[in-house]
Amino acid sequence: MTDVNREDDEAFDDLKAEFLEEFIEHTVTELEMFSDELERRGHAALPSPEHGWDGLDFTLSRLIALLDEGGEEEDLMQYSSARFLGEVVRHRFGGEWSCVELNENGVPEPMLVGHGMESKEPFNPFAALACLRASAERPDIRAFVEQHLKR
Repeated sequence: MTDVNREDDEAFDDLKAEFLEEFIEHTVTELEMFSDELERRGHAALPSPEHGWDGLDFTLSRLIALLDEGGEEEDLMQYSSARFLGEVVRHRFGGEWSCVELNENGVPEPMLVGHGMESKEPFNPFAALACLRASAERPDIRAFVEQHLKR
């Protein structure tokens, strides 16, 4: 490996670390702002992630319905909804956020690693939410999440 490639890799690793640090640092604030925005729009606020597992089916079904309505803020809502899902799972099953490279471009995405399920594969709440949205039938969301964690 040349010095230039090593420097590029180190710079990219620094960017990933900085992104993850900011993602984690701002999670509580971002979820509070998302919950406030839902309330401003006339919807119920989000439950706290620490206590969100029992009502996850209701909460995510409601969020998916809002996402399916579309609108100009759909991407932001999807990101915030997936972040909420990740935090609920983290509080329920443990683990921590980490940047995991998903594709050949090496673009990292926040995922949960070290959770307490059988599989040691990272849990990607963004992909899980996309799968839930794409399914023709709305499955039992908690069972779906547990199955995703066991992969």
